[in-house]
Amino acid sequence: MTTTHKRLSVPLTPQDQADLELLRTSPDAAKHAGIDDVSVSDASLVHALLRQRLDFVTEHVLSIGYEQLAQDAELQEHFAAIRGRRRGGSD
Repeated sequence: MTTTHKRLSVPLTPQDQADLELLRTSPDAAKHAGIDDVSVSDASLVHALLRQRLDFVTEHVLSIGYEQLAQDAELQEHFAAIRGRRRGGSD
């Protein structure tokens, strides 16, 4: 199976360009951004940053979902306890 890559034209502000240059010249900044090789093209750097941010957003959404599931489970346990008390109290 062949994977087709789509290329986009993305405008970069002067600040964006300065940030990319910072990544190229600061190994600590690049490492913090999850970029191992700063000798790649600007497009590759932008792609790495996009990938990292999308991974962060995915993790965040999943954590919210897990939190909601936990709250739902706690609520279900609460209702089950109330139902149990009602059954126990009517006997």
